[in-house]
Amino acid sequence: MISMNIFKNFFNNIAKKENEDCIVYSPANGDILDLKNVSDEVFASETMGKGIAIIPKEGSVHAPFDGQVMTIFPTGHAIGVKNSMGVELLIHIGINSVELGGEGFKVLVKEGERINQGQKLIEFSISTLIENNLDPTIMIVVTNTDNFSNIKQIDNEQTEIGAELLFLRRRE
Repeated sequence: MISMNIFKNFFNNIAKKENEDCIVYSPANGDILDLKNVSDEVFASETMGKGIAIIPKEGSVHAPFDGQVMTIFPTGHAIGVKNSMGVELLIHIGINSVELGGEGFKVLVKEGERINQGQKLIEFSISTLIENNLDPTIMIVVTNTDNFSNIKQIDNEQTEIGAELLFLRRRE
């Protein structure tokens, strides 16, 4: 009987460890760019956290996982989301896009709202960004990076909405 409990505990611990992994799915269609290569030093230096960037092919951002909207920037250019594993993501559309004061951005969700992976969160105008000499790159940043022992990005050059983008392992 004791040995059976040891096996149960062993397999329960393995299952728990496997559940500590999380996948972040792509919130946009576009070309993948290493976060360190974006033209905004705050993001490139990973001061805000580790992540990845996407040069968008169309103007929409979708939920990267099931979770909740934690914050929406007043100008609609950025959104913070969190999932049940505690992954906190900042999705920031464009570099210096705050300068537009919300022009070209339409937020489709509210703070506190539950979201489903793939759900459209924000629509935005790539042409408005470009016409104002702003880079439309989308930065996806794990703001609580320290809670994870490993954050690995996929090796693809392009991505599409719902494709695997980042793999995270919770720190033990």
